[in-house]
Amino acid sequence: MILLCDLGNTRVRWASLIGRELGAHQEAYHQGAADFLSDWHRIPPPARVLLSSVAAPELGESIKRWVRAYWNLRVEPVESSRESLGVINGYRTSGSLGVDRWLALLAARELAPGIPVCVADFGTALTVDLLTAGGEHLGGAILPGRHLVRDALFVRTAGVRTSGSAALPRVAVGRDTDEAIDVGILEAAAGLIERCAAHLADTAGGEPVCYLTGGDGELMLKRLHLACEYRPHLVLEGLARIARANS
Repeated sequence: MILLCDLGNTRVRWASLIGRELGAHQEAYHQGAADFLSDWHRIPPPARVLLSSVAAPELGESIKRWVRAYWNLRVEPVESSRESLGVINGYRTSGSLGVDRWLALLAARELAPGIPVCVADFGTALTVDLLTAGGEHLGGAILPGRHLVRDALFVRTAGVRTSGSAALPRVAVGRDTDEAIDVGILEAAAGLIERCAAHLADTAGGEPVCYLTGGDGELMLKRLHLACEYRPHLVLEGLARIARANS
């Protein structure tokens, strides 16, 4: 069994890979400390541990120390590369592409070989990446995620105050401040994703398929005029590809 760990900015997700089958996913929020590691005591000792991380380095180091102490294993960190598994990195400096975005592209390539793909990860940040039918990464775009935008509005304005309602509107325009903020954020995100997908269609030819991931990715399904599929653990799917290839 191989343990796969995706350490994001606010959440950590993990799953086991047994043979070629990816097991059930689990996740937890982290607050800058490896408190979720108590859950790992219940995991049977794996043969390998693969880690992708965009979080603070000290959190990744905590995981490495725990794995070494309890399982006597060395964590295998995964990083972005120039080319892997049929995907060519489009960044000028390949290592500067976030590893979560890179792994999502590797997973998307396996899911839709020979088809242009738009990958949108709507989590702490919204990232959009474009992949041609031939596996060439054209680049991407980044915006603050839903909660970062809300926080910025509250910090930098005096008049924008809300009731704190967690209900997300399904309307086109808001009828109170809570609705108006969330509609604005989601419609802006939808606009970016659709513009990027249109650029890919114009550049690569053919309508792309769109994969949505991230904690808020599912919110976009009914707001996009694209063929979309929500895959909440796309980064882990990319990690599984790496693990299978290196077995």
